[in-house]
Amino acid sequence: MRTRRTRDGARRSCGRMTFKFVLAGVVLLFGTAAACGSSTDDTGSDAPASGADQGSWYDRANWPHDGDRIETANFVVYSDSAAIDARREVGTVAEEVWAEVLDEFSVEPEMLKFPEGQAKIDLLAYRDPNLRDCTACADYGYLVIYSLDHPDQTTWTRYYRAAMKHELVHVLHNLLTGNQGRFDTWFIEGLAETQSGGTTDGAIRSLDQLEDLTSTYGRTNPIAVDFSEDRIGFLYPMYQLAVEYLLDDDGLGRSLDDMRNLIIDVGEGSTFAAAFENRMGIGLDDYETRFFGLMDDHLPQHRNPLFSPAWFAILSLVVAALVLGVPALVYRRTSTTETNEPGRSASIGFHGEMILSSAMLLAVFLIGLFVIGTEYQLNNAAFASGRPRAYWTLAAFLAVSIGFMSWAVRRWAHRSRLAFLVAPLVLVATVVTRLGVLASFST
Repeated sequence: MRTRRTRDGARRSCGRMTFKFVLAGVVLLFGTAAACGSSTDDTGSDAPASGADQGSWYDRANWPHDGDRIETANFVVYSDSAAIDARREVGTVAEEVWAEVLDEFSVEPEMLKFPEGQAKIDLLAYRDPNLRDCTACADYGYLVIYSLDHPDQTTWTRYYRAAMKHELVHVLHNLLTGNQGRFDTWFIEGLAETQSGGTTDGAIRSLDQLEDLTSTYGRTNPIAVDFSEDRIGFLYPMYQLAVEYLLDDDGLGRSLDDMRNLIIDVGEGSTFAAAFENRMGIGLDDYETRFFGLMDDHLPQHRNPLFSPAWFAILSLVVAALVLGVPALVYRRTSTTETNEPGRSASIGFHGEMILSSAMLLAVFLIGLFVIGTEYQLNNAAFASGRPRAYWTLAAFLAVSIGFMSWAVRRWAHRSRLAFLVAPLVLVATVVTRLGVLASFST
């Protein structure tokens, strides 16, 4: 903080010694106030940032921050008002993800070309809900992302890492080129989505998924189309598909080293089209023209339902219903009715009631799976490490539902209307399961 010295006292006819003592007291007072004002509050502040012009990113991005910073090995972390612990956590996540990115692309630190006078990546973790120019964005030597204590952010930590990784891939390509050269948007965004696992609606894994997207947005070639913010839900998965094909062993089989070298080639003066053909082994125009034909040959028509926990649970429940239902019917046909005499069959009405109740249970279960809402996380590689817990949670849901069904079959066999409690019981299990599935992706 800069302290302004008043000159009014200097113009007055008082002794120099008195003036010096007064001035020393004023300076001491202001210095103490400045020191207190600049201390970091661990809880963060909701007051607007002062807009201090520190950090190499500030002049270009025009993002305000409070001037306090935390330095890690490769980052200088700024914020407008995030708590000190949140800033440290962001720095920790950034370091971990940055190490992954450098390792995956086989990049050594000496290969990076920072802006003049800068040796680390500037990172702004914003907390103010009004700073909405971007949820997360990056450019040459800097990264902007919401803080982990942002009041409006309730996304999972795993998604935060995916968003961080997406942006750090952008930072890497700018540092490899020294911010030189021009790239096609589909390639840069597709590479970031591929390495992060996807930050929108997950990767395209079947022609059915591709057809669903194109039926909604049109059969637009991602290599030819310009980026549009309102079509990000279509473009990002398509960009990711286009880059994944280049890297897939069943596609062109290129490596991340090839991607790194392509980026360096462009930074050294090559055009993107020339570098692409040289490193990928296919002409850019040729790839654009043949794109949908290549995808038709590459993608399976359907995604195997056994690889989806939700569909696996549905199929398992149907099988379980048959396994439990058939013996229950046989049991009922050979059991007694009102007179406890063996061999009398149940009425057609009772069988119909059982079938109707079974259908109701299955419908409740299907609705429950929809409410659980796991499809995005299960399709998105960014959440891959949380999938085992999601599988176990869904398996528990299946086991509990089968248990309820078994109990209901016994109640039906004894003509007890308590069997109809199976629907609300499964609904309760659904709510608990949804919380469990979300928790499996939250850390």
